[in-house]
Amino acid sequence: EERVFDVPAEQVEETHLFIHDPRYNEVFESYERILDLAPRITFEKQRFIEKMVKSPHLFEVWTLLQLYSECLRLRFLPEESISDRLFRHFEEQKELCQVTIRFNHVVTKDSIHITYEPDIKLHDGNSRRPDYFITFINRRDTNKSRIPFMNHTLDAKYKPYSEPRFDKVLRHDLLRSCQRYLNDFSGMKFELASAALVHNDTKADTHNWNVRLGEEMPYTYSHFNISPGRTNHLNSYMKR
Repeated sequence: EERVFDVPAEQVEETHLFIHDPRYNEVFESYERILDLAPRITFEKQRFIEKMVKSPHLFEVWTLLQLYSECLRLRFLPEESISDRLFRHFEEQKELCQVTIRFNHVVTKDSIHITYEPDIKLHDGNSRRPDYFITFINRRDTNKSRIPFMNHTLDAKYKPYSEPRFDKVLRHDLLRSCQRYLNDFSGMKFELASAALVHNDTKADTHNWNVRLGEEMPYTYSHFNISPGRTNHLNSYMKR
C-alpha cells in the first residue's frame, strides 16, 4: 500500500567532504555513468516496471525473471531482448499471461521455451494454467524421426510450508499443481516429464527433489524454495 515511487527526486549536495573525499567522488562518478547509459529507459517502460513491482503476483513475476536468469547462466540466449518481448506483450495484452520466451544454447543449439501462465485446453474442453510451462528441446539427437523434447510445469506458491499447520497444505498443492497436470496432460502434446512447486519457504530450507506420491518415476514430483540471494535450488532444478 505504500506509494513507493511517489517521492521527489534527490539533488546531490556537493559539500566540501563530498567534493574532496575520493570515495565519495568515485561514487558520484559511477552515478553519473549510470545516468548516461544508453539506451535510456522510456517512460512507458518505467511505468511497466512500476506495475510489475506493485503487482500482487510479484513473487510469480520475480520467479519468472529468475528462470530467465538461469537460462542465461547456462548459456541459453534469448532470440530477442527479454525486456522488449515482455514490454511488447504487456502493451498488447495488458498482462504477461501466455508470454513465451525462447532460448537457444550458444554451442549445442538445444532450446528452452518458457511460457508464463499458458492456457492449455484439455480434451474435455476444460483449461489448465500452470504458472510456468517449460519445454527443453534436444537438437543434438538427429537419429530420431522427430526432434525429442521434454515438458515440465512449475507452479509458484507464496506459502510457509515448513510450519506444522501447512504440511497438509503442501500435500494438497502437490496433488493440485503437480499430479493433476501430469494426469490431465497425459497423452497430449503437452505430456509432462515432471511437475514441481517453487515457494518462498527458505527459513527451514524446505525442499524435496523426489516426492513419492505413488509409483512414479524418480524426480517426477519435487518442491523447492527460492528467495533473493538464495537461488541454489533453482540452479539445481534447471540443471536437472
